[in-house]
Amino acid sequence: MKSSIEEIYYKLLNEDGGVRYNRLNRWLPSQFKFEYSNKFSLPFWIERGYSQMEYDCYTKDIFETRKSTLSSHRKEIKSKSLIYDPEYSILFKYKTTLFECKEIPKCNTCGYELTINKSSYFEQPIYKIKSCSNLTCLSNVSKLEKDIKWISYLPKDRYEELKNNLKSVKRSFSKEFWIGKGLSEEEAIKKVFEIQSSNSKKFTGKRTGKSKEMLRKKGYSEEQIAEVSLSPSQIDFWIKKGHTEEEAMLIISKNQINASSFVDFEKRLLPSNCEYWENKGYSTDESILKVKKSQTTFSKEICIQKYGEVEGLIIFNNRTKKWQNSLLKNGNIKGGYSKISQELFIALADSMNIYNDCKFALNNSELALSESNKNYYYDFTYVNDKKIIEYNGDQYHANPLKYAPDDFPHPYRKSKGYSSKDIWEYDSKKTSLANKNGYDVLVIWDSEYKNNKKEILQKCINFLTNK
Repeated sequence: MKSSIEEIYYKLLNEDGGVRYNRLNRWLPSQFKFEYSNKFSLPFWIERGYSQMEYDCYTKDIFETRKSTLSSHRKEIKSKSLIYDPEYSILFKYKTTLFECKEIPKCNTCGYELTINKSSYFEQPIYKIKSCSNLTCLSNVSKLEKDIKWISYLPKDRYEELKNNLKSVKRSFSKEFWIGKGLSEEEAIKKVFEIQSSNSKKFTGKRTGKSKEMLRKKGYSEEQIAEVSLSPSQIDFWIKKGHTEEEAMLIISKNQINASSFVDFEKRLLPSNCEYWENKGYSTDESILKVKKSQTTFSKEICIQKYGEVEGLIIFNNRTKKWQNSLLKNGNIKGGYSKISQELFIALADSMNIYNDCKFALNNSELALSESNKNYYYDFTYVNDKKIIEYNGDQYHANPLKYAPDDFPHPYRKSKGYSSKDIWEYDSKKTSLANKNGYDVLVIWDSEYKNNKKEILQKCINFLTNK
């Protein structure tokens, strides 16, 4: 039996000593196999009178021929697998998700065709999606958005279905997961906090975030950076998620109202307060310097000093224009001030050319005065002549022409029993403090400005110029 197999083995030997049917090896004697398995070893040829140079030439030619043949064969297989043939299959697969398409799918991010490969590892033939054919596509270069490839490669309905399925799965860092395991809500919150705290301590890398400078280094265009950097406080953020502009504004407004309900406006400390820096360990003199620095982070002089006279003035003017545009785009209240008040103050600063000599929310920040551990912020201050203009919203400051002393007009302080009388007392203390510090105060009501903007603007100019 073995001798007949050996005869077959000899007949199947290639010129290079390889055997076309290796499964015959199991029937061959070990000595016979040893002889042919060593046919490419140097001692095998030295024993038979060949030099090392002859051995090197012989084996080199054989290996190069084999490698070339194998490489061309693989390239041929790969090129065939990249050609789309609807008769082969109309099924496409990315990672674990299958979908049907009668043509080569296109990238949802850039519009280029996707790179595909035929796959025969499944019961039915399919095409596996590898990547986008556009090498500069965000799906190929972005390492920040983990789901960018899924968004780019899958049809929108399949992506949304997949996303909703993932959302329905409760994970260990959500309180619902632990409540489902029998813990109380307080215990679940504590458990989630412990997990997050533990994971945070384990992290030893550098938290880079999505800084614009880092994105530029990675090769992002300015348009891509703007898109990645969108935040929930911007209208475009919600429009990108499928909402209309009106819906986006409503969502932002609700978020701002909810956030402001947790703020104690009377006791809050900001970098523009001396107490803020004193609580951080600075002395009173150091705190005053810190406040001064925080209030002069942007001015015409700083721009000129940093960028030169020509470019500095351009940057200063462009930023001022951006402020004006932002007033028209964003919600009614932003960071404790109304957009319409900033409209008046910008018009006032423009008409008198006093940007360097005045302070308001969008220019050098608001003036802050303190008394009895309370901080008072003033809407507009003309520093040179110590003049203050307070822009009072009719509802927030309880306009006496519209509200009685026992009314509760303030939308965020009704639950605290904050009446019109309380608001008037607070505003009176605020005005008295300004007077004690040598400031004259003019109060402008929101309703009177809206009824006649030109007249009120002139009234403010007259007040600042002592006319």
